[in-house]
Amino acid sequence: MREFDSYGHFGFGSEQVKEAFATAGEAALRLGDLEKLAELVGFVDSLSPGSTNHFLRAHSSRFRAYLAQDADLAEADRLFRRSAGLLRELSTPFMLAVVQAEHAELILQGGAEGDARELVTEAREVFERLSAKPWLDRLDALSTGVAA
Repeated sequence: MREFDSYGHFGFGSEQVKEAFATAGEAALRLGDLEKLAELVGFVDSLSPGSTNHFLRAHSSRFRAYLAQDADLAEADRLFRRSAGLLRELSTPFMLAVVQAEHAELILQGGAEGDARELVTEAREVFERLSAKPWLDRLDALSTGVAA
């Protein structure tokens, strides 16, 4: 898989390999290429426990949530929660806030406004602190479904 050409040399713990996975997954999402997303997730999920890490597992869960959302909202919810838990353990506030925003979007699709409120509030705090305007705009777009 060419997205990870350097993994043989650097290993799956290297920043460039971890970021390549996250970037490739996000690109597949934005392009609507769920087949490619499933291929990427399948590759990472097939790694032995000693070859993978929290970062890869967090993003794998995040991307699998997207793959599951049309068929099983409860499974997508569980996967977003798993991703957030791993990112919280890694102390990666920006990525955690991204997952919280994406999770809130999923919850609002299912009509559970109250459950999304806490996610949006926590994500907003991080995005405001980082002046992440595109993400703040994305949260503002959710505000019609989430009471402030």
